[in-house]
Amino acid sequence: MGGQPWALATHSGLLAVLSVVILIGLPTLLSTPGDKANVLIAVPGWATILLVLLQLAAAVTSSWLAWPAWAAVPVTVPAAVAHHGAPSLALADLRAPARQLRCSAAG
Repeated sequence: MGGQPWALATHSGLLAVLSVVILIGLPTLLSTPGDKANVLIAVPGWATILLVLLQLAAAVTSSWLAWPAWAAVPVTVPAAVAHHGAPSLALADLRAPARQLRCSAAG
């Protein structure tokens, strides 16, 4: 994703601003309780996972549009590995807060 907003600025200033808001602003504001020390706006685990997948998709897409294939492949491979590991992580993350809430409510 490095440089994506600036690359978009040559085509559209609005797209550059939107990419910064979506790729940096949303993950800063929205987080699943327990993921960060300071949660500004709490969202369920699935929303955090969707934001991460959006960032991965933006990184892969922009690398293929901006760079030659030999440079885009090193971005695509880790993103594909991260994507394939996401479903198992997602299920564990979605169950963990519910257990924590039940324990804290009972104790």
